[in-house]
Amino acid sequence: MCVLRQAQRSLVFITSIIIFTLCALFTLSANYAQSQVIFVVFDSCSYEVASDINRLFLNNTGIIVFPYTITSVTPSSYYVVLATNISFQSEVDRVLKLITTSSNTRYVGTSILSVSNNIISHEDLWSYCIYRDEDSLRRVFETISVREETSKSTLPLPLPIVALVVASIMVFSISQISQSSKEKIITAFKKAFILLLFTLLRFRIRSENLLEHPVRRAIYEKVISEKVVPISGLMKITSRAVLEWHLSVLVRAGIIREIRVVSKRFIIDLLNLREALSKLARIDARVECILREATSNNNTLEEISRKCRVDERTVHTIISLTSERVK
Repeated sequence: MCVLRQAQRSLVFITSIIIFTLCALFTLSANYAQSQVIFVVFDSCSYEVASDINRLFLNNTGIIVFPYTITSVTPSSYYVVLATNISFQSEVDRVLKLITTSSNTRYVGTSILSVSNNIISHEDLWSYCIYRDEDSLRRVFETISVREETSKSTLPLPLPIVALVVASIMVFSISQISQSSKEKIITAFKKAFILLLFTLLRFRIRSENLLEHPVRRAIYEKVISEKVVPISGLMKITSRAVLEWHLSVLVRAGIIREIRVVSKRFIIDLLNLREALSKLARIDARVECILREATSNNNTLEEISRKCRVDERTVHTIISLTSERVK
């Protein structure tokens, strides 16, 4: 009799833990979905700011998307629309229309946008992209953080009540069955729990293996073999939209780097910066000019930009890569 009661207590304890664990996971997933941050980036500077904010402040929990991937919006997400004066206005208008016309969608945008929540200074974006002004990046993040509080979910409150009711019914039902049936139920719970852990572990491993995807591996291998690849050189691998997405994943992971020289885009191998910069200088005379002027004289960014006929952001990017190479 004592053994039977002990088994009943164990079964009740295990059942309660499983039910409350599932309720907690469901509640957390609901809250997470409500607070999901989505960065919509329209140019390379916006992408750079979003990437660094996501890495430094949000622990890589936000999502960075490009405008052409957006065909609808999720009301439970929080959209951060980052655009500058070089962004394509037609794409900006299209995405803004989707976001602003959707009910209950929360968003903020940069100061050049014609929306009510244009509270992010686009000058801060350029200040960080060109001069690596960390204060500007922090201001952008703080502006993003000052947003409407996520509406409280009505799900968490009923969940414990439902859990208690279900647990009570299960305990009453289990107490009426035989010992052998109880053992079978406990065994089934154990198998389900082990299967759940295995599935989560497998998903985690797969999510971290960036090069498991064939498109990302093809991009990576081409960049590694050639050191510098213009964006047009990767177009044969897949479509433009798919290519941009996988490039963003690899760039965020720090495996490769994108450089924009005026209107041209190049993907470089970060592990071999010396070779990559040397090849890029041979491909584009403006990069060669930047490297020459940066090493021969103590010129300012403005002076190098004027001599080499490129924007200051490009000059800053190339010089920053040179510093990384030296390190």
